[in-house]
Amino acid sequence: MTQGCTRRIFEKVRVVSNLYAGGGSYCITVVPESAGLSDRAELTEESRHTRPLPTAGCFYMLSLNDSSRMLPRPLSLFSFDTKTGALSFLYRPMGEGTRELSLYAAGDCLHIHGPLGRGFDIPSVLPAVSALSAASACSAISAANETPLFIVAGGGIGLAPLNLAVREILNRNPKARIVFIAGGKDASIKGLIDFFRLPAEVELILCTDDGSAGKKGFVPDLLAEYLTAKGLTARGSASAPVITVAADRPSSAAAPAVFMLYACGPNPMLEKIAAFSNEYGIPCQISLECRMACGSAACMGCSIKTCEGMKKVCADGPVFDAKLFSGMDGLKQASEISPLALT
Repeated sequence: MTQGCTRRIFEKVRVVSNLYAGGGSYCITVVPESAGLSDRAELTEESRHTRPLPTAGCFYMLSLNDSSRMLPRPLSLFSFDTKTGALSFLYRPMGEGTRELSLYAAGDCLHIHGPLGRGFDIPSVLPAVSALSAASACSAISAANETPLFIVAGGGIGLAPLNLAVREILNRNPKARIVFIAGGKDASIKGLIDFFRLPAEVELILCTDDGSAGKKGFVPDLLAEYLTAKGLTARGSASAPVITVAADRPSSAAAPAVFMLYACGPNPMLEKIAAFSNEYGIPCQISLECRMACGSAACMGCSIKTCEGMKKVCADGPVFDAKLFSGMDGLKQASEISPLALT
């Protein structure tokens, strides 16, 4: 069952669960109405081929049942089950809309629209050996002996899309090394990270503003500290060309390559991470938080200034290459607006 809304089609879904996830956040899981209440019921083959598959970093617009709240709420995708079609969204009740969402129970219905936006670009570091030319075979064999490093960094509710990003990285790069830098205001963030059930391969670095859990400090500071301590270098792949780091940057021939840095969180945090990655030549993708009214490029509400002119976060993002904000005040501009997802 669907309903139309300003040329958008909202699909009716049923709530499977709405659990407290820790850190003041909740996780709501929904399935297509046809799947009933079980998150173990499998989608039909027809549904798998007709439904657009969501990826890490994309988002959905959730239309609330209270008709007085006219605008749907944009929420990043936390997880997706390819067999059942179950979608999970992490959110924090801070305004009337998200507080209403926290009251929904198993069996309740709501309408969603998505997947929307541009998610994280997660490459396979090495192409299939059979697809390599003879000239590149030797270098590929040498590269295969390296452990590609991906760094994932986030703070607060901005951690939501990084859960799926971690799993997509490992799915495409089984030998990848992943460092996850997660931050929060206090020790309550540890409960949220436990809810993620991160794969054992992931190295977690936890920090809090008050030092009550993990290291005391902020995500950008911990990121800089980690890279400096390890003397890591930036190295390109097929989708990210070789980048020379600054001459005064500590380096080591034995240091693993940073193939990509993924970040999501408050815009002031992303501003620092983008500046850091641009300064040291580290490939970086950032997912922005921004107020959205339509979610489908129909309005100008989420426009933001970049090096390539004005962009719409809902359609051109929410994931952007950090280089688009080199020397720009676009992130500062966006920081002045509270993300609608939290209202």
